[in-house]
Amino acid sequence: MKLLKQVDVVSLLHKADDTVKIVLTSSLEQTDDQYADEWHKLRKTTGTLYYKEGEGISTDEILAIDETNLDRPKKRTQSQETRIKLWQCWKELTEEGKYSKSQEEFYNAMHTWFRQQLEDRYLKK
Repeated sequence: MKLLKQVDVVSLLHKADDTVKIVLTSSLEQTDDQYADEWHKLRKTTGTLYYKEGEGISTDEILAIDETNLDRPKKRTQSQETRIKLWQCWKELTEEGKYSKSQEEFYNAMHTWFRQQLEDRYLKK
């Protein structure tokens, strides 16, 4: 699905895992049906964002964009994804006051726990 809308960049948030959250606002009025048909279908999908400052985009520009093949970002390894999730858990727990040790201590404790679970479940004779 392709979507071409005039939008305003409202805010940017650089997150700890080096991703960026971008909040866009469209000043175009839309009915519930238009919203459901366009924006809502994009929820939890991955795509490519092309942003041009100012107003308007020509047909030639649209065609050129459609023909452009972008280099795909390198996918994270499973261990990188695990480290990110562990960091997110540690951050949430410390903010809630449920954990007070350093991130490194949390990471080490979780690895020790995980290895022990594997050993208890699969490696015991």
